[in-house]
Amino acid sequence: MEKLKYIVLALAMLLATSLRADDLTPEQQRYRAALMQFLSEEGYSPSIDEEDDLVFKKEGELYWFSFSGNSGVYLEFHRAGFSFKDEQRALLTLAANESNRTTRCAKAIVNSSTMSFAVEIYSHSVEDFKYTFYDFMSCLDAAYETVVDYFNEHK
Repeated sequence: MEKLKYIVLALAMLLATSLRADDLTPEQQRYRAALMQFLSEEGYSPSIDEEDDLVFKKEGELYWFSFSGNSGVYLEFHRAGFSFKDEQRALLTLAANESNRTTRCAKAIVNSSTMSFAVEIYSHSVEDFKYTFYDFMSCLDAAYETVVDYFNEHK
């Protein structure tokens, strides 16, 4: 009986993770579709990845939007950073702190072996977001450059 309980629990967890695409609210799905259209009109080639994020590239750099929350549209706009080795962690954490201290809007995020950059906002309209899209992208790029500059100056 104990073994059956663990099997049922494992199947429930597997099912919960496979339903991620259905986790978006109808409002988030509409927002993502409108944002995808906007990015296409701007000349990007957006797509939906396996994590249900809206992804695109600009000059070879990966950017993505993720959606969360269940009231309104909580939007995270990310820029890929880079992978690093354990011996670089301390210096990259200082570089991230410098970026977070000096760059408006964007934050540098240090994970176990990667660094990325994000802007987080609430937005109810892609029409409104269009006016800030390039500003947010510039903030993400500035945060990246601050980390790279700090790292290179202090290594």
